[in-house]
Amino acid sequence: MQYCVLKYLLVLAGCILNIYAGNSQTQPVRNFSVKTGLPSGIVYDCVQDRKGFMWFATEAGLARFDGINFKIYTTEDGLGNNTILQLLEDDDGSIWIFPFGRAPCIFDLKEQKIITAKESALLTKLGKYGEHLFAIKSDAGIMLHAEHNLFIIKNRVLTKLGDNIKTYFGPFSYSKDSFIVTIVSGLSVSAEVRHF
Repeated sequence: MQYCVLKYLLVLAGCILNIYAGNSQTQPVRNFSVKTGLPSGIVYDCVQDRKGFMWFATEAGLARFDGINFKIYTTEDGLGNNTILQLLEDDDGSIWIFPFGRAPCIFDLKEQKIITAKESALLTKLGKYGEHLFAIKSDAGIMLHAEHNLFIIKNRVLTKLGDNIKTYFGPFSYSKDSFIVTIVSGLSVSAEVRHF
């Protein structure tokens, strides 16, 4: 009798699971390639801005996707190099662009153009670090590690947090007002970030 009840419960559980599996929906997947407008099949980074646009850092330029079409930005539009390694969105909505071996650029959403070191003292300062910039987005802003220097950028204001800091992987933020840095000796250092 117990065997029949157990068998009945297993069959009933199987039917219920089958009903749920049959009703589940799969999300549509869209593939993009050079044929559909992406400038390169090699994509290093992507970010979605606050307006919903998707930005792709590729080997052949910067691509903005509006859900239908790609708009491609290259050196002809002001990029220092067509190989874009990293993208980050600042709190003011601007997109920070980190090309290979060149100074970062900013895509200004209001002006709809790329701002370069020629037009920005901030970018000129960062330009001397070239390809040695490591950046992450944090609650405190965009944190940059460059040749033993730590910086935070928030709304296009650069704050230097320290120099001669030898890190392995750069800063790792854990809150709006403080950060942790993993240094060569393996210790973690935390410091308060003030005066934004």
